[in-house]
Amino acid sequence: MSEKIDKDLERKVEKIIEKKSKNGSVVFLTILLVLVVLLFVGYVLVDQRIIVFNDKTQVEEEVKKMEVNINESWVQSLYEKVSGDGETANAFHYWRYLSNNSNGIVTSLDNFNVKTASEVVKMQLVAKNLSENDLIFYGTCFDLNVPETNSIGAKSACALQKEYDITEAMSYYKKSAVERVYKDLFGEDSELDTSVTMRMDYFGGMSYTYVAQYDGYYLYKIITGGVVGPGGYIGKLTSAVKEGKTLRLTETVTEEIYEGDVRKEDKTFILVYTFEQEEDGSYKYISREKI
Repeated sequence: MSEKIDKDLERKVEKIIEKKSKNGSVVFLTILLVLVVLLFVGYVLVDQRIIVFNDKTQVEEEVKKMEVNINESWVQSLYEKVSGDGETANAFHYWRYLSNNSNGIVTSLDNFNVKTASEVVKMQLVAKNLSENDLIFYGTCFDLNVPETNSIGAKSACALQKEYDITEAMSYYKKSAVERVYKDLFGEDSELDTSVTMRMDYFGGMSYTYVAQYDGYYLYKIITGGVVGPGGYIGKLTSAVKEGKTLRLTETVTEEIYEGDVRKEDKTFILVYTFEQEEDGSYKYISREKI
């Protein structure tokens, strides 16, 4: 009887061991299967990332540099905003990139950068881009109270009218017009500094100064002048290249060098104007580099 019980107990133990062994195998196989699946998924994801990266790199390489037709109206428009004045060679072709420091010394700004440029120079570029439609004529100075002189020593049109007993038309630009052009040139995130007088020519013969009382830039004049001899600079747009959101316009500049009235030689150099495309598709001016 005892032997029978022992054998029954032995069989039960064997069955339990066998069952646990089978369960262990199932767990092991399950873990192994999960690992295989994870490895497969990981491989696929890495592979896909490589493919996507390669595709992205290929696309970036394809759009890295793209020649743009310089005769496109929008390219010409950008070029005209920042290039020189006049259609013939002259000494002040690029005067808007020059400024007078406190000692009256002319400072050349061949390598112009919006971030570091003086507001004087930036406002000279703004003046270039204001349209005739932005200019408003006041007509009379009878009820207009503007300061007699501005920061560069020029007198208001009203002061000149009283001093010389002449009829001097007063004109002005609304601040909103000046600010619109400023942001169009330098980007929506740029801020207009109203404390800076806007010169309309290098000698400061005509300038516009902000008058807070009327929220506008009013006309000031100074008696000045100078003799400009023959020769000088003249530029021509020769290429336009788009690289991502960056647009570079290349200008070939000819410097005509005279001795007296005799043209002795010509020198050439390159100016590169850089713009950056904004979210709305417009372009803001970044820099000009002399090469």
